[in-house]
Amino acid sequence: MAGQLGAEYDIYSTGCDKHLMRGAVESPSLEISNVQDQSPFSGAGGGFQGGLFNSVEQVSNPSSLTSGEITNILFNGKKTFTDTTAGYRQGFDSDNTYKWIIGGPTSSADWNVTTADTFTVNGAFAAGSIDIGGADSTSFHVDSSGNMWLGAATFNLATNPFAVSSAGSLRARDGVIGGFNIGSDYIRDAANSFGLASTVTGGDDVRFWSGDTFANRATAAFRVTEAGAVIGSSVTITGGAISGTPISGIPNSTATDISLLDLTHDLVLSVTDADTVAWTSGTITLSNGRTFSISAGNTGNMTLRTYIYLDTGISSTVLQTTTTVSTAIGGNKKLIAVAQNGSAQATFTVYGGIGGLKLGASNTSISNNNWAFSGTWSVTDADTVAWGAGTLTTSDGGSYSITGSNTGNMATKTYIFFDLAVSSTAFQTTTTVASAIGDGRILIAVAQNGTGEANFTVMNDKQSNIDAAQIVAGSITANELAAGSVTAVKINVSQLSAISADLGTVTAGKMEVTSGGNTVLVDPTSTNAIVSGPTGSPTFTVTQAGVVTATNINVTSTVVAKVSTAVSDVTVGATTTQTDLLSVSIPANTLSTNNAIRARLYLAFTSGNNVNQNFTIRLKYGATTVATYTSTIGEITTSAGYLEAVLMGAGTTSSQEGSFGMTYGTNAAKKVDFAGAQGTAAEDSTGALNLVISWQWGATVGTITMSHYIVEKIA
Repeated sequence: MAGQLGAEYDIYSTGCDKHLMRGAVESPSLEISNVQDQSPFSGAGGGFQGGLFNSVEQVSNPSSLTSGEITNILFNGKKTFTDTTAGYRQGFDSDNTYKWIIGGPTSSADWNVTTADTFTVNGAFAAGSIDIGGADSTSFHVDSSGNMWLGAATFNLATNPFAVSSAGSLRARDGVIGGFNIGSDYIRDAANSFGLASTVTGGDDVRFWSGDTFANRATAAFRVTEAGAVIGSSVTITGGAISGTPISGIPNSTATDISLLDLTHDLVLSVTDADTVAWTSGTITLSNGRTFSISAGNTGNMTLRTYIYLDTGISSTVLQTTTTVSTAIGGNKKLIAVAQNGSAQATFTVYGGIGGLKLGASNTSISNNNWAFSGTWSVTDADTVAWGAGTLTTSDGGSYSITGSNTGNMATKTYIFFDLAVSSTAFQTTTTVASAIGDGRILIAVAQNGTGEANFTVMNDKQSNIDAAQIVAGSITANELAAGSVTAVKINVSQLSAISADLGTVTAGKMEVTSGGNTVLVDPTSTNAIVSGPTGSPTFTVTQAGVVTATNINVTSTVVAKVSTAVSDVTVGATTTQTDLLSVSIPANTLSTNNAIRARLYLAFTSGNNVNQNFTIRLKYGATTVATYTSTIGEITTSAGYLEAVLMGAGTTSSQEGSFGMTYGTNAAKKVDFAGAQGTAAEDSTGALNLVISWQWGATVGTITMSHYIVEKIA
């Protein structure tokens, strides 16, 4: 078989099949001629001497054959590297780049074909394992079991720096999770010494723990249960309560809050004068053995009760003073004594040391003091006397802030008194006089229930109130009444009879007339502001919202109320765009359940070419298109008419029905009446919503003008 230098030949050209097997035919030869270049392949005559002969013999085993450098391209099926035919192709492409591809139109694998210097797989890629970067500890790995890991040659969830098992277990040496392990029911540190637990046993499970393993969290040194119980070997608490640890167990440490400890001291307190208390130097000893050496000092001139205390945050050798009790107590503070200025000498009470209680002669009992109270007294009703908040001041300088209160409903004479042993902020009441007087008590007032109003007398404060029952009949005449002293607000009677008066404008909270079992009531505060009929079962009511309920209503004419009117041209010219002829806001509750809205629009039509004109009318309420009508205006040059629409409540405030029709024409022959269209809506009429009527031409051939409209409510 003759050939040309540079031409392509395949195995079939040699007489072989695809298995490199030959039949019993003579093997042809390839003869290369016309060689232009006198290369070593050429003889003296200019041609390849002897030709190229077939090297495959019939007895040769194809498995022992090697191709050698037979050709630049080896292929089967694919004529080009972009050919989608199933097959393969490899060799040097026309761009002198070595390429390789195998596969068909939907799946293939190639080198250098899809992307330069890249092996590309189009379709599924299946492998027993994947090692990117190699099979060592510097590479990324996925094995056939679905495990993924980095930083090691083989998968080990317990030791790999990063690993994810096929079961979803994760291990990471550091990162966002850091030094914490996550289990099915815990988050804990890597040392298993603290963490959070979600285990549910039905009991008061431990939710937070520290100082032991997850398995031993129920006995860890610090733990918090799901019920909120806190157990700790050492806890600093600024509020609340401590249980389970005796004070004796608190160590002698400067870090221990001294307010948690008991104390004793050898400071000696004394009275200097009426407003000064002093103390000697000495030592304060806490219950854990800690001590403080205190310098001598005094209160200075007091005007109010003064609290003497130790505050280690300020000084461990000098006692502090304050007139505010909250300043003297709290963290790392201990109250030592309370002092009070007096009329003759000061007084004091010592806590936790010697000196005890020091009272002046006038302070032996509060009942020995004169007093004054700044609160206001008043009568609430016939059996109740009240007093406002104020300050009770005693003659020895005592001051007590009293809260406002009252006697409650009295049935007999009631004594109001102050008992320091019971409360320093509240007055006490009793109906037994012996309980209101005596050592440590001050009788403040005496109150008595009455018929019209209660009465009271404040002791030592010259305040009193008496009612009519305590006035002798006939003792008050016109001579005792100053002109204008009796006003309307002073009159309180159950009945006034036979009054004839020009009342003018009457202002009252409510008015009620009852006679013969019937009641007429006007009460603006009631749901039914106006009622009439049998007492307790009125047959006529008017609510605050204006809803009338009656057994029978006779309306002699239709109740019509204007909603809106306007004289304003709206023209829809040569356009097919939907245009609003009318858009009016219907106030809330206008339709209600059975009211109606009627709208009439006055229209004029013009046609420039006297042809039929298609149009569409839409009636809308709120977001709902209630009704739509499409028709044709006949061949008229000009015409006039009106469109009328009705929208009404259909039994509820959220249901409506609507319809519209139109009449137009210039004469009887061309006058047109049509019923239009009707439909329903389900809008909430308790809110304001727009009523809209729109016009839309089917073609840009006509003009319609709305000159004015009327919108009215029909009840």
